[in-house]
Amino acid sequence: MKNSFLTGTLSLILAIMLCSCSNDNEILNETNNGKTSISFAAVLNDLTSSREAVKQQLGNIPQCSQNAPAFVEVFVTHQEVPVAGTSQQPLRLVVKQDDQGIYFTEETLELELLPGIYTLEYFRVLNEDLEVVWIAPREEGEEVNFSGLVDSSLPLEIDLRAGTKKYVNVDVLCYDNRLVNYYGYLFFDLQTSEAIKFCIFGNYCDENGRHIEAVSYSVNVWSFSGDDAAPKGTLLYENLQNGIWISDDFENGISEIGSEPICIALPDTAGQDQYYFEITVLDGVGSSAPNSLIRRGVITDEDVRSLYNGNNYVDYYHFREGNCNLEDSPNLFEEVTDLPSVVEPISL
Repeated sequence: MKNSFLTGTLSLILAIMLCSCSNDNEILNETNNGKTSISFAAVLNDLTSSREAVKQQLGNIPQCSQNAPAFVEVFVTHQEVPVAGTSQQPLRLVVKQDDQGIYFTEETLELELLPGIYTLEYFRVLNEDLEVVWIAPREEGEEVNFSGLVDSSLPLEIDLRAGTKKYVNVDVLCYDNRLVNYYGYLFFDLQTSEAIKFCIFGNYCDENGRHIEAVSYSVNVWSFSGDDAAPKGTLLYENLQNGIWISDDFENGISEIGSEPICIALPDTAGQDQYYFEITVLDGVGSSAPNSLIRRGVITDEDVRSLYNGNNYVDYYHFREGNCNLEDSPNLFEEVTDLPSVVEPISL
């Protein structure tokens, strides 16, 4: 199986407008050295009117924080060369608010740029505690993630011209750590290591061996402590939940439901890396299975690499619960409990 991410319509989109502006907030400031000074102004549009409909379709949606933005972090390139920030250390800008409630950033020397074509590679908004509250989803190759839910995902081209008005809309989503893998970034500050991807998909079977249409599950991941009796080291991911999709064919009176995998970016250093996992089946959309821990155990980076099928595809670790009459593929984790094989599907 090849991994694919949840697609659909998300209404919790916060539109951040990046405005190139001067003191009158309308035109570009041209400096004596021929460069153009730009700053970012934020206009927040919280589209929550269809939240419940989206929640039904998506299963899990980003939860919005009430914290006010305090900083913006950006990474800008010109012809693939960093000009403001880097992928490891983005440029942090202080956010101010004017009398109309518009958020904007102070001008900075790092954003005095010559006219030309630039690319916004990275954009996120932080609160005073440096916690991420909004983020612009990023398209990553052929991966399908939250980038398909906005009109203009990153990387975003910016045509910067001298002496002209320049408005660039950047759509951002509320940031929810449980859905970290859907934004298109590898959320590790890794100076000396890379990341490898591990994908999980699950089935739940009834007493006749029939697969329940959709199963909700969550995953917690730690680095392995080295102690089998207390295996939890540094927490890497907490309560990551898979997505549930619903497709309605109203003309023919047909509804379909299914579940999405969870794909996780794991730190991969020069030596052997070990990770401790716990997988829990949830009582949610798709089945009435109780919340139960079903798998736990330690895997290595070599276990993860064994699932790579070429450079661009990763096979799933596939767990099977209930009366599936098949083992996990591959068999990586300890089975903690057997859930009842009689499960009533959720009616649509």
